Amino acid sequence: MSYNCLNDSSLESFYLKNISDFAVSGISQTSSSVSQNSFSGYRQGSVSNKISIIFNPVSYLNMNLSSNGYFVTGINNSFFTNIIIPSTYNGKKVVGIDASAFQENDIIKSVSMGDNIIDIYDNAFAWCSALSSVKLSNSLEYISEGAFKECSNLQNITYIGSKLEIIDREAFIGCPITSFNIPNSVTRIGEGAFCGTKLTSINITSSVTFI
Repeated sequence: MSYNCLNDSSLESFYLKNISDFAVSGISQTSSSVSQNSFSGYRQGSVSNKISIIFNPVSYLNMNLSSNGYFVTGINNSFFTNIIIPSTYNGKKVVGIDASAFQENDIIKSVSMGDNIIDIYDNAFAWCSALSSVKLSNSLEYISEGAFKECSNLQNITYIGSKLEIIDREAFIGCPITSFNIPNSVTRIGEGAFCGTKLTSINITSSVTFI
């Protein structure tokens, strides 16, 4: 199967489901279609910025198995811009994002987390300068220290869960977010968690016992 995409100025993104894990070594600068063999010779920036490529998460995420499930430890290719973290992998839950997993990645623009993610650890997305949109897991309980520290373009965070307990120190420091839903389940907000944001108001409930 091939897609005549690179000459279509209206194309914003396409989803490829059946391309081999080994097909992501690159995209030909002169290729006008995407197929099993059209990823050789890729160079950063050789594809129009209007095209966003999203692969099966198995292809581009590094994961480690713990007793509770899988933790995302990083990314194994440098040109993916839209990250989808699955709820399960190899039949087990994906439960967390490890410390510094995506730290200082300047390519990622958006992240969508599966709803089995419980923990986001220290500096997991710190200094991701291109990151602008994040959908948090509805099962999230812990946002660790500096998790999204100095993500200078992060404006949109979607969270509609009710299990979040801790927003640790400097979790969103320096992020230009304008709103964040703090559920009644939150008991602790660390020092500087929202320092340097663009929040104009925030609702802190009586469940919070430490700020």
